[in-house]
Amino acid sequence: MKRWYCVLAAGWVLAVLAGCGSNPAVAVSGVQTAAEQQDNIAGYGDEIRVEQSVITDWKGRNDGTKPRPDWLAAAQDGIFRPYMEYIGVDPETNVCRMTTGYGADLRAAQMRAQLEFARVVALDLAQKVSVTSADLARSGGMSQETAEAIQVQTKSQSKVEIVGGETRTEFWRKNVSEQAKGKNDTQYVVYQIHIFPQQDWDNLRVTYLRNVVKALPSELTPEAQEVAAMITRMDADDHHPIEMSQKQAEQKLEAERQVAQAQASVIPAEQQAAKETELRKIIEAARTDRTRISADRDVEVAKALSEGKVEQAAYISGDPILQAAAAVSADDAARLTARAIDMAARILN
Repeated sequence: MKRWYCVLAAGWVLAVLAGCGSNPAVAVSGVQTAAEQQDNIAGYGDEIRVEQSVITDWKGRNDGTKPRPDWLAAAQDGIFRPYMEYIGVDPETNVCRMTTGYGADLRAAQMRAQLEFARVVALDLAQKVSVTSADLARSGGMSQETAEAIQVQTKSQSKVEIVGGETRTEFWRKNVSEQAKGKNDTQYVVYQIHIFPQQDWDNLRVTYLRNVVKALPSELTPEAQEVAAMITRMDADDHHPIEMSQKQAEQKLEAERQVAQAQASVIPAEQQAAKETELRKIIEAARTDRTRISADRDVEVAKALSEGKVEQAAYISGDPILQAAAAVSADDAARLTARAIDMAARILN
């Protein structure tokens, strides 16, 4: 398997560094306007008591489908093998990603889930590129300056070219939440699972990485072997995702939501500072839990924090919860809050 990864990386690294042309594709942006962002956030956040949300209906209810199918629960944690086995698709030759949408009616939730597709893919790629570059810098496989430049550049790469892939499965739930003012708020939450043939996903990932590399200053452009190492590592991570416990999955979602909401609550000029303040709190809390960050990494995390490199500290921590939280932006706040409400909801008896 290791040899296969190396051969694959050798082919893709040429595409990344050469910047060769690709088939025409429609660029889909994951960036929302300020008005759209505010509209999405309205009705969420502190005004809803998440624990009082109740699931009253769901897709397939009358056919005996459970409100929380096992394959969906795994997919929510980023584990798609159970889903692919459920629909009879080979996990070795396909890649899945999931989007979440919400709305006062089912159609609005479906549209939001579809529009989130580009953002979710870009977020996934940004996190993997940032974590991989951080780890390479730790091991001496890349300069620290190049790794940090890559991590900064991923923030502006919130636009991806969606080539191939299809929306294969959709599942929805109807939630009723009691707001602080005592009024009931009905929201539909839709989960859409998108599936890519492995070749299409590889092309998408290389295009993203190529755009990041092209935007770097010439003196910080990674060498061919560094790009190859990144691709090899990302391939391995895609084929062997980290499986979290239910508690870890809940902690990850809450950390992401807190960091995203901190940014969404202030004007754009203040969002980076708000992000770093909230992320620092979460990192410090994780450092007090001796099981989350290894002793050798904790020394590096402490150093990065002392230098004001908060996101860098998260990426080198080795903790997938912190790494995920470091990648989110204000654009993710409403989606993450809607998902938190849905995951915490109890089922109507």
